Amino acid sequence: MTKLLIKTVDPFLHKTKRVSVLVLFALLFSTSAICQLSTAFRVSPASGCAPLLVNFTDESTGGPTGWRWDLGNGTISNQQNPSTTYLIPGIYTVKLVITNASGIDSLIKTNVINVIQPPQVAFSINNTTGCFPLRVQFADNSVATSGGSNTSWEWDFGDGTTSTTQNPNHIYYTTGNFNVALKVTNSSGCNSLLVKPALVRVSAGVKADFNASSLVNCQPPEAITFTNLSTGPGTISYKWNFGDGGSSTGTNPVHTYTTGGIYTVQLITESDQGCIDTITKNNLISIGNFNSNFKFRDSVCLGDTVKFTNLSLPAPNAATWFFGDGTTSIAANPIKIFSSAGTYVVKLVNNYGNCLDSIQKTIHIVSNPVPVIDVSDSVSCQAPFTVNFSNNTPGVTQWLWDFGDGTTSTLQNPTHTYTATGNYTVRLNVTLSAGCSGSVTKTNLIRIQKPVVAIANMPIGGCFPFTFNPTPVVTSVDTVTSWLWNFGDGGTSSQMLPSYLYANQGSYNVRLTITTSSGCTETITYTNGVRTGTKPVANFTAAPLTSCAGQPIVFTDQSTGSPDQWIWNFGDNGNSTVQNPTYSYTKAGPMTVRLIAIKNGCPDTIIKTNYLTILPPVANFNVQYDCAAAASIAFLDNSEGALTYAWDFGDGNTSTLSNPTHAYASPGTYITRLTVK
Repeated sequence: MTKLLIKTVDPFLHKTKRVSVLVLFALLFSTSAICQLSTAFRVSPASGCAPLLVNFTDESTGGPTGWRWDLGNGTISNQQNPSTTYLIPGIYTVKLVITNASGIDSLIKTNVINVIQPPQVAFSINNTTGCFPLRVQFADNSVATSGGSNTSWEWDFGDGTTSTTQNPNHIYYTTGNFNVALKVTNSSGCNSLLVKPALVRVSAGVKADFNASSLVNCQPPEAITFTNLSTGPGTISYKWNFGDGGSSTGTNPVHTYTTGGIYTVQLITESDQGCIDTITKNNLISIGNFNSNFKFRDSVCLGDTVKFTNLSLPAPNAATWFFGDGTTSIAANPIKIFSSAGTYVVKLVNNYGNCLDSIQKTIHIVSNPVPVIDVSDSVSCQAPFTVNFSNNTPGVTQWLWDFGDGTTSTLQNPTHTYTATGNYTVRLNVTLSAGCSGSVTKTNLIRIQKPVVAIANMPIGGCFPFTFNPTPVVTSVDTVTSWLWNFGDGGTSSQMLPSYLYANQGSYNVRLTITTSSGCTETITYTNGVRTGTKPVANFTAAPLTSCAGQPIVFTDQSTGSPDQWIWNFGDNGNSTVQNPTYSYTKAGPMTVRLIAIKNGCPDTIIKTNYLTILPPVANFNVQYDCAAAASIAFLDNSEGALTYAWDFGDGNTSTLSNPTHAYASPGTYITRLTVK
């Protein structure tokens, strides 16, 4: 509610003041309706383990300008978005009061914060002091709280080792004072840590050890001397157990074994300070009892490594292996590769000083298989094409076919259909029962191709009557079984290499159709493939008949008989098929010119010997590089009839020598020009 206090001082203005009050009240009423305060806030997180940091976010509306928070843990704040830490577990109620110039509003959220109590950690141990190795039993005494049952334990024993067992047993092997820490987590995820400094104190202990004078002995009785190597502080006593029922309390006893066998010897060492240690050496003493043995894979693929492991008891002083192929080894556990397949007897001879013992076993070295691919058919002129594959390699248990078109099979004798033309490489991998594998690849084994037909040297022609001897050019994966020629004038032939006579002048379309053993048919047609006609009379003129090299000369055809083809040879390896060509010579000297005039394939030739004279000079040169001096280039003149030379090397430098050498100042590509007179 908004209160308004008006004090009227001037009676003459009372009426006016009254009006002002009404206006002001109306304005205040309007503002209150528009800017009504509404308290709202959010907490995050609303629940967690103590200590719990909670952030409060004001979400009030109506334009508050003042805030007063009661956070339930004794904390009062005037911040808009405060935060606080709840140290004590429990349920907390939070209140927010907001204000502005037009009023006040508040909101209470009951039990909005839940602070969970972590577990109360406690533990005890059965032994805090002693000499190493010191065995300590740890007992968890932690108390579960209202936060939930205890679910996990993390121990740190202070010597670099840890455990997650609730009540672990731990052995300390070194001297020192060790801190022990326990972290307990409950079902709500809350945890507490307890550290007890220097809880375990371990002093130096005794260390039991010994050796024997002879470990392997051939025949009983044998007297064995045992040498005590134990260490530790204080006065030490010993107890020996020799494995045959005999014992001793001596420091370095001598014991006689009267029966053969393998014996385990034990020494218990104890000091007057209460420290004790025991060492047991299993199967230490062998008296006339040898058990030679070894293991290996008895079936091995050729080329694979074979590891032989000596399992003999007792372990020999030395061993010699005989592999049955003339090779030997003195390695304890040798690795061998046999060079050829077969069955070999492997012998192991163990050396026990004055005693020898041996054993032999058989090993099979299996050759890798070489598979063979059999197919029902391998070629076709069209797809789809179905092929039956088979393999009969002895002893094979697994097959893997790759048909070359992205598909595979594990059958022994699969059937596969190719759906597109092409050449397909087939691969087969087989595996024997011993694990040996082999493979074979047949490149382009399956060929599916349409036949391709052509006729050599087409088009062709000559003067009639003209004998046509066509040569077919056929590319086919299967055999051509029939030929059909159509010579274009009504004549045909079914021969592979026919000979046909054209009796009349004209142009003829030639067609060849073939049929293959797979049933494919292919046809090729040459339009105007054969042309026959009457011979024209070749003739020509040229102007000028004497000219400098490089100057154009015009040749004019004067042949009669209406030729339709012309073949010029200008005498310097220059050629043209134009009827009236223009040509520039690059060589000097007399030139013999030849013209072949052809009508419908029927030619006539005219040769004019030394018909033209080409005057020198003709500019020409070669370039020689020096690899040792890459920038230095030698220019070698090959010009004809030259008397003077003008070289332009393309980098601004020139020369008038006939065979100059020029060094370029920088790398680049240069155009070199030679002008001769």
